[in-house]
Amino acid sequence: MNRYRYRQRLPEGKILRGVLDAQSEQEARLRLQSREGTLLMLRPVRGWGKIGNLAPRRAAMRGAIKQLALLAEAQLPLRESLALVVKQQTNETLRQVLEDVYRQVCQGQALSSAMARQPRYFDPLCSATVSAGEYSGELARALNAYADYCEEQHRLRQSLRQAVSYPLFLMVISSVVMIVLLTVAVPQIVSQLTLSGVALPWSTRAVQSIGVGIGNGLLPFAVFALAGGASIYSVRNHTRWRFYCDAWLLRLPLLGRLNARLQQVRLLMTLAILCRSAIPMADALRLSCEALSNRCFRARVQQAVLGVVEGDGFSAAVSRHALFPPDVLALLIAGEQGGRLSQTLSWLARIQRESLQQKLLGLVKFIEPCLILVLGLVVLMVFMAIIQPMLTMNTLAI
Repeated sequence: MNRYRYRQRLPEGKILRGVLDAQSEQEARLRLQSREGTLLMLRPVRGWGKIGNLAPRRAAMRGAIKQLALLAEAQLPLRESLALVVKQQTNETLRQVLEDVYRQVCQGQALSSAMARQPRYFDPLCSATVSAGEYSGELARALNAYADYCEEQHRLRQSLRQAVSYPLFLMVISSVVMIVLLTVAVPQIVSQLTLSGVALPWSTRAVQSIGVGIGNGLLPFAVFALAGGASIYSVRNHTRWRFYCDAWLLRLPLLGRLNARLQQVRLLMTLAILCRSAIPMADALRLSCEALSNRCFRARVQQAVLGVVEGDGFSAAVSRHALFPPDVLALLIAGEQGGRLSQTLSWLARIQRESLQQKLLGLVKFIEPCLILVLGLVVLMVFMAIIQPMLTMNTLAI
């Protein structure tokens, strides 16, 4: 699937700009020409131009899918429901996407097929869930299940963002304060003390040396950091390099366990919604790989898919590849043997998500005082390095 940036003049004279996903330029041109308006520009998005379009706008889609689910529960025809959802959208780009889905449904395509043609907004999990709902005649239930799944994923991402943002902000502020103290404030004060003829104690000389070292190495470090960041960005999609990095992340002492727990929670949440939609387990595991960010963990899930296809049970396949800890595996085995695997997955997904959020909160509560303590020690060291020669100077004056 390729991406194309377009510019189109609407009948009322307004210029519409956006990005469209299509198999080819000809398909993108035909889809745009089927809309009202004049096509002014169409070109593929390549290289650095994709930076602003990496993340799909799922946040805007959550409300639209929830509205569609409520209308489906009210037993309105699908075309009328889509038309109402389109009219309620204020975002122009989102409205164009939903209009494209509505147009394809009116042409006789299934809703899941129309959604699959917009992978930037509807991931394969959404298309598979809707397809299962269409097959079973419970489209409203499938849409509600996917909307609830999106809300749970959103809450999980919010927890991760909150757990990372505050310590990172505090670390940046602390680093800036320490650099300013050691490279600006301390050298000026030391130069004044040196002119006064006061012998500098060892603490002052040590702080002065640290400040000089930081000042001399600041520019090379910035250049190295920028070069490293650019290198990481340029090879971020290289499969083998990304796999080795993800495998290394899983082996880290503390962050590795948190990363593995995050992948397990996402896998449980995705399997829960797919099993509720009566999707076969092999397909459910395969689709769950789309929700996993760690490629090493994803490879283990793909190996489990092969085991299920060859005839292994779900619990046996995930146990062979160590996808879950022993306590979770025991509950999964009990749920599979008791015929309540879907309910067990939903319960485990909720419990594991809450446990992960508690662990992240505990980590933040541990990091915050540590950073404050380090900053306080640096300020105390600088204060002692300044006050000791001043006391010595006052003693000599007396």
